[in-house]
Amino acid sequence: MDSVSKQFTAYSIVLLAQQGKLQLDDDIHKYLAWFPDLKEKITIRNLLNHTSGIRDQWQLLAISGTRLDDVITQDHIIKILSKQQALNFKPGAQYSYSNSGFTMLAEIVRSITGQSLRQFTDSAIFKPLGMNNTHFHDDYTEIVPNRSYSYSYDVRGLTHYANSILSYATVGATSLFTNINDMSKWLMNFYDHKVGDQQDIALLTEKAKLSNGKELTYASGIVSDKYKGWQQLSHGGSDAGYRTFVTVLPGLKMGFIVFSNLG
Repeated sequence: MDSVSKQFTAYSIVLLAQQGKLQLDDDIHKYLAWFPDLKEKITIRNLLNHTSGIRDQWQLLAISGTRLDDVITQDHIIKILSKQQALNFKPGAQYSYSNSGFTMLAEIVRSITGQSLRQFTDSAIFKPLGMNNTHFHDDYTEIVPNRSYSYSYDVRGLTHYANSILSYATVGATSLFTNINDMSKWLMNFYDHKVGDQQDIALLTEKAKLSNGKELTYASGIVSDKYKGWQQLSHGGSDAGYRTFVTVLPGLKMGFIVFSNLG
C-alpha cells in the first residue's frame, strides 16, 4: 500500500493519544533518545503533518549509496537518521513531505507500547475491524500467500516485463500489505466507527497549520479536502511497481480503492 500505510501509523498515534499515553505536542526526544538534539523542539504533531524539517529517508539513503532495490531495514534508517546534524527548516515553519517522520512514529509506538508497529496495529486496528489479510510487512523474507508481486516494463519496451524488486523491512511510512476487501472495512470505519470514535477520526483528519497560521490540506498521514462540496479523505502511494490510491467521502458513505502492481 506504499504511502497509504501512513494513515494507519498515524491512527496508532491517535489511539495512544486518546489513551493518555502521549500528547501530540510532546517533544519526540521524550520517546526517541537516539535522535540527535538539533536545538529545536520537534513534536509528534510535526512528524504527522510533515512539518518537522527532518530530511527524507529515501533521499538520505540515496546519498549514502543505497539503492531502493537493496534490502532496507528499520535499523538501517534509524542509523542514518541518528547521524543527522541539521534540519531543512525550523519545525512548523514549512511543509515538506518526509517519510522519515513516519518511520520515527513507528518507533514512538514501539517506545510507548513495547510492541512493533506490526504487533500494535494487528491488535488495536486490524483484528477489531476484521482485516485478517492485513499487516505491516516488517520481514522481507516472509512468504505471504496470494501476494501480488510488482513488475514494470523492461528495456525492450511495452511488450516485455521485469520484476520490480522490493526488499523493505521498514515500516511506518510504507510496507502495509492488504487487499480490497480489508481496505473497504477501514474506509467504512471513517463513518461507521468500530475502532476508535468520531473524536479519534476528527483528530486524524484535522488539517495541519504552520506556525504562521496557514492551514494545509494535509492532516495526519491523510489529505483532507473537498470534492463537490463533500469532505474527501485520501492518499496515494508508490513503491517499486506498486501504485495505490484510496479515498473516502464519509458524508456520502462512499470510498474508492485503486491498486496496481505495474509501475
